[in-house]
Amino acid sequence: MDSWPPLIEQFYQEICDSCNKQIDPHRFIFESRALLRLDLDNLALETIPSSTGDIASLQTLNLRNNRLKDLPKQLENLKALEEVSLSANSFTKVPECLVKVSSLKILHLVKNQLTHLPEDMSNWTLLRELGIAKNELKKLPESIGTLKNLREISLSKNPLSTFPENFSKLLNLKFLFAYSCSIHSLPESFGDLKSLEKVDLSNNQLRKLPTSSEGLTKMENLDLQQNQLTTIPYTLLSLPSLKYLNLSKNPLTAETRAQLSSHTEKSVRMIY
Repeated sequence: MDSWPPLIEQFYQEICDSCNKQIDPHRFIFESRALLRLDLDNLALETIPSSTGDIASLQTLNLRNNRLKDLPKQLENLKALEEVSLSANSFTKVPECLVKVSSLKILHLVKNQLTHLPEDMSNWTLLRELGIAKNELKKLPESIGTLKNLREISLSKNPLSTFPENFSKLLNLKFLFAYSCSIHSLPESFGDLKSLEKVDLSNNQLRKLPTSSEGLTKMENLDLQQNQLTTIPYTLLSLPSLKYLNLSKNPLTAETRAQLSSHTEKSVRMIY
């Protein structure tokens, strides 16, 4: 700590004061005296200092498992910030300061109390990973389609009923996790998500799949167990990259089961 810049020394003391104890200096990760990462998880923090916004070099901010409800406005000044974890806190909305951070690549807000996402997410052009499972989201805004570089999204355990039409504009999306929601339908344009490789839509209320599913040519792993499917598009079985398909605990018709049993492609592991 003796070699820390004065700004960081002051910030360290403010954090210690906030949680009313001395914290391990190893939570502050430097490179050439530039503070790159802050690990402030599990400290029962209710606030963080506004001076956090003065740490211009900061790239990763870990605030998991605290008691936070909002973040200081000054964090919008963090132009190098790429990864933020706010999981297991008490946020009801995405902090406005983060909506303005265009450098974000990874954002985790799992296990909070989010009721909605920002109507405008156009600043997040670099965002690759969005974790918002275990919240109170009933719908996604159309602006979700502006996340052009999104590779992975976790939506599981939200009371979602469907996806907005613009969801199909996430052309770089590879991993979709939306199990244990209340999803009853998928947009017909779902097949436009041609980069999808792994999808978990288990434990929902799906009654049918869009015919456009045949466009999911990179799909390797598709989990649809525990829905309300009686049939599936037969073209689904011919997807060139498919390796795993789980249709167990669905009320499949006898005809559909016969189609599945007659499918001879040995490279696909099917459970139904």
